[in-house]
Amino acid sequence: MRIVRQLVELALLLGSDYTDGIKGVGRVLALEILGEFHASEPDAPAGATLRRFAEWVRREQQLLAKNVNAAGGTGTLSADEIAGEPDTPLKKRLVRGDKGEGRLSISAT
Repeated sequence: MRIVRQLVELALLLGSDYTDGIKGVGRVLALEILGEFHASEPDAPAGATLRRFAEWVRREQQLLAKNVNAAGGTGTLSADEIAGEPDTPLKKRLVRGDKGEGRLSISAT
């Protein structure tokens, strides 16, 4: 059952016949996201990992917007000055918008 859940979540991130996926998410980044935000409970419902990822994205967007406002709307705060600095390499890449295999970046929109 777990593998089926992971395949469904992978298809939702990448896109399929039923969904457009997330712009900027390729196969490597999708697997990294699933690994980073996985729901460790064996009986977790389908989509639990994606909900955890979506909640994290929303929190980061709120923090970024708050920090941009604190900088007078100039957006001059560096990623290192952002409150709630991400705690893993993947999260740091997503927040900082580092270009690598993944092109998804979190912005204060």
